[in-house]
Amino acid sequence: MMKRLLLLAAAGTLMVFGCSNDTKLPAKYHDGVLDQPTDVTSLLEGSDFSVTWQMASTANVEGYVVSLTDTSGAQDTRFVDDSTATSYDEAGLQLLSGTFYIIRLWAVDDVGFFGPTSEPDTLVVE
Repeated sequence: MMKRLLLLAAAGTLMVFGCSNDTKLPAKYHDGVLDQPTDVTSLLEGSDFSVTWQMASTANVEGYVVSLTDTSGAQDTRFVDDSTATSYDEAGLQLLSGTFYIIRLWAVDDVGFFGPTSEPDTLVVE
């Protein structure tokens, strides 16, 4: 009986820690599902912030994430809950004077996977 338990324990250990013959990582199943936002342009007039973009296709898009990253690396994000949106506006946004911000965005699908990040736009707060 003890010998049987040891054999079962050894078999279980091999199954848990066994190696695979896979030599290649599996493809991310969401690659190519969401398009990349293009032509990203941001603007700050006083405290009114706006960003616009283009999308070749909105297939599988549930919304967008707009990201503002300052020179210290601090990132602030907003979610746009509209798959057909091509702009985001926010009144009363308080950004630090004399700071550069990198504006990026990406599409999000219905399970929360992100598509490719847009090329950055630079916003300079005077």
